[in-house]
Amino acid sequence: MTAGRWERVKVAFEEARTLSGAARQQYLHSLTASDPEIAEELRGLLAAYGESESFLATAGMHDAIQTDLAEAGLTLMGRHLGAYRVTRLIGVGGMGEVYRGERDDGEFQQHVAIKVVRGATSAFSVARFRAERQILANLSHPNIARIYDGGTTDAGEPYLVMEYIEGQRIDEYCTSRNLADAERLRLLETVCGTVHYAHQHNVIHRDIKPANIMVGEDGAPRLLDFGIAKLLGQEDPAGRTVTRERAATPAYASPEQLRGDPPAPASDVYSLGVVLRDLVPGERRLDEIVRRATHPDPAQRYATAAELAREIKRYLNPAGGSAGRRWTWRRAVLWLAGGAALFGLVVVAALAFGWFSQPGSESLRGVPLTSAPGQELEPSLSPEGNHVAYSWNGENQDNFDIYIKLIGPGPPLRLTTDPANDSSPAWSRDGRLIAFLREMPGEKAQIIIIPSLGGPERIVGEVLRWPKPGLFYPGPHLTWSADGKGLIVSHRQTAQEPFALYYLSIDTGQLRKITNPPGYTSGDTAPALSPGGRTLVFRRYTGFAAGQLYGQRLDERMEAQGAPALLTPDGISAASPAWTPDGREIVFSDGYYFDPGLNRLTLPWLGIGTARQESLRLPGAFVTTSLLAQRLVYASTLLDTNVWEIRLSGKAGDSSAVILLSSTRLDSGGQYSPDGKRIAYLSQRSGSAEVWVCDRDGKNAFQLTSFGDTGGPRWSPDGTEIAFLARFKGLEKIYVVRSNGGAPRQLTTGPGRDHIPSWSLDGRFIYFRSSRSGDYEVWKVPAAGGPEVQVTRSGGELALESPQGVLYYSKRSGDDWSLWKRSPDGEESQVLPSITFQTNFYVTSTGVYYTPHLPDGGTAVDLLRFADGKIETIAALPKPIWFGLSVAPDERSILYSQIDREESTLMLVDRFR
Repeated sequence: MTAGRWERVKVAFEEARTLSGAARQQYLHSLTASDPEIAEELRGLLAAYGESESFLATAGMHDAIQTDLAEAGLTLMGRHLGAYRVTRLIGVGGMGEVYRGERDDGEFQQHVAIKVVRGATSAFSVARFRAERQILANLSHPNIARIYDGGTTDAGEPYLVMEYIEGQRIDEYCTSRNLADAERLRLLETVCGTVHYAHQHNVIHRDIKPANIMVGEDGAPRLLDFGIAKLLGQEDPAGRTVTRERAATPAYASPEQLRGDPPAPASDVYSLGVVLRDLVPGERRLDEIVRRATHPDPAQRYATAAELAREIKRYLNPAGGSAGRRWTWRRAVLWLAGGAALFGLVVVAALAFGWFSQPGSESLRGVPLTSAPGQELEPSLSPEGNHVAYSWNGENQDNFDIYIKLIGPGPPLRLTTDPANDSSPAWSRDGRLIAFLREMPGEKAQIIIIPSLGGPERIVGEVLRWPKPGLFYPGPHLTWSADGKGLIVSHRQTAQEPFALYYLSIDTGQLRKITNPPGYTSGDTAPALSPGGRTLVFRRYTGFAAGQLYGQRLDERMEAQGAPALLTPDGISAASPAWTPDGREIVFSDGYYFDPGLNRLTLPWLGIGTARQESLRLPGAFVTTSLLAQRLVYASTLLDTNVWEIRLSGKAGDSSAVILLSSTRLDSGGQYSPDGKRIAYLSQRSGSAEVWVCDRDGKNAFQLTSFGDTGGPRWSPDGTEIAFLARFKGLEKIYVVRSNGGAPRQLTTGPGRDHIPSWSLDGRFIYFRSSRSGDYEVWKVPAAGGPEVQVTRSGGELALESPQGVLYYSKRSGDDWSLWKRSPDGEESQVLPSITFQTNFYVTSTGVYYTPHLPDGGTAVDLLRFADGKIETIAALPKPIWFGLSVAPDERSILYSQIDREESTLMLVDRFR
């Protein structure tokens, strides 16, 4: 069976496990009709793994069993088992309990772990436990937990006394210490060597997973739990064939293990490969090692665990060449060169374009599907993949309506014509209906369904809506349930709470809440339901235009089962998830509001392990896939922002604006230096968002940082340093760098995300926004480094001091930002109810300059004067505003950023797999 077919079997297995009785039989019947080979393999797996209705009923009693075990365990507290006294219950599992104990015979002191199996009083169970004891006794290795003693309790239940290891499971150890990839790989290299030692002694572990690898306080990994281990060629105790003994963890078990085949070293190699994938996710140069270790055919894997350890070592010491690189080099040369004569040219090209270190997805190519002016957004492919629905703001870019386009040449069909904005189209799974949102006054939206070929509209509900369509808050904001009886839609009860996902019944219009996002987030949207209809993936906004993907299991009533699982790491902006037809992967966009790119996320099977991410090397956002066809559609977007300067004549209302800093990429956030002679700003002209510095006239620009993703530059009062945000190694922290260049130093170190720095007027402190307390608040830290102190308690963003000693700060108010002040005695009050962005205000001795929202949808630069409290319009702005505002020291000019181009067209990828 190929790797692709095996992945389909695993997905089918996961879906079947959630069903029972007639529902499971119907699922198997449908699968048999569409793919009899997969169905036959699935039936074998369900039988081998014991997944019958009786098993599911037993699984439903899991909580009760756990409680019984815990209560029973209390009876052993303080008791003696041989020379050891039980002191504490460590853990409870389906097989029994593990206790901490201490030697109590006066010979010497020793802490131990005591493993007791409950209910294992039969002769067969005792014999099986003695077999594990013998296996451990045969192994003497520093990275395998040692066995000291064993026996049976007064109740006849077997126990083992083992080495007690103070530490953490390997994945938690790596995460809590933020270990680099190389350190993680060295740990696993040691584990591979340990497994090879066990194999040399004819012992197959059969349950290798992070939970069974403990890293002690000495930093050494130790392999635990040989409870289902086997000796090669060993008969089961009492000459019996075991069909219902404890199974291996499915997410880490090899195909042959799940089928119940005889144990072999290749099964442990497979499990090690899965652990490798989980410990170092997203490192594409390891993909070939993982692929070989987890090949469905045992003969195609590494022959031994030692060979896998050597491959990891070669990866860590690239002088010998890693497996991933050697494989990619060989393929690139053979495929492209076709002969030795072209070898040199191909090697040069490969080095130049990074082929050797990028062995990810096969090359995909997007071709234009639409080409109209303006913004074509939120595509939704029909189930059969022949049509795409999308929203477009029209020839005049003044109103979004829903359109349908046949894949291929020809004009689109306009489905709606209402003067209000229509967005977030979504096809029902039978292809007959399209649901969408229609903007209403008061931040509301109607939920409407319409026949996919046109016809009467039907209003089925009403919600509070996200802002109008665009790159800032990308949808879609709704999707259909699998049975077509309801919709999952983003909604909130009040403007003060974050958006959550709700289930809307089409028949009754009733809304039922599914997710509960934290208050410091903007909320949840972009719902995507798995092909089986029981797993929901969505985007949780963690900041403006930033967010991660979460996965939520659902029951048959579309209610949440447990807490959602984080699927993507911090430091990225994941949006618009879409499932692949096999339900195994998610395609999504990443890249904040500039240069988004498409990625593929391979989900952990059965919810165990770590998701893997790889780039599809397609620039775009708003991705959609078809459930039946191998097609993918996405929006190719263009966002061009530039820094403009308003020059004031000194006469009221007399000003002119000129473009000062521009490129074909993002330029924003310009800040005058304290002497007014230089400007620091954010630019993507080098390929990534970095801090740049130039002269006052925009000339002599040079790049100051090289982090790959920075923001918010702010000058120190003496002009010698610049503080900024850097997203680096998954963290978002404040850094400081000399304004004429040099090595940046990290300033903030606490938990959470740290953004938007600003200096106190005396230069002693740097204010910043942080999420470490749960909500975003203003904190401050000494500019030279030191303790980080919380300033606000009810929300805060950018903070700026005034010469009068008042601290002005922006604060999130629903989807908007308001401006507040804090007097030197700590009294807080609102200054302005609304400003465009949290960074779009600036404090001088005269007053507060800011950009307000205007009734016609435009904006301007206004001044709130300290002297009389009056507001004066300094300049009207012709185009949409962007982040950042700065006023020159002489208050004769103002820097601001605006969106000069915002466009998007739809692209098609055929034969997407």
